[in-house]
Amino acid sequence: MINSLRISGPENCGLGSTNRPAQNNTSKPLASLGVQTHNMKKYNMKKSITLVFAASTLLLAGCSTTHPSMAWEYRVIRGVAHQPDLEQKLNDAGAQGFVIVSSETLLERPDASPVTIAILKRPKR
Repeated sequence: MINSLRISGPENCGLGSTNRPAQNNTSKPLASLGVQTHNMKKYNMKKSITLVFAASTLLLAGCSTTHPSMAWEYRVIRGVAHQPDLEQKLNDAGAQGFVIVSSETLLERPDASPVTIAILKRPKR
């Protein structure tokens, strides 16, 4: 047999009492209950916009700084392709700090060997 009937759910649903003690109906600010008010949303939006603006300003300031330009010294080496003297010239230039920027092998005449032209650079001393 059922001695008592208990209905669970909100007390204001109109289905009867729940045998729970009455809760103190003190007024708490909405923010403490996890609900954002309109003013809090405006404050958070202003704060977010300010943060994004500050971050973008710092990023643009860092990107727009000038870096010191480097002066370069160039050398052009010309030689017959795949010959030891061309390799020796390139090795000597490499030992002096030069690096190849560009090279091209050309056939200047049909009856001649191909010629390699290399452009090298190094920081100016």
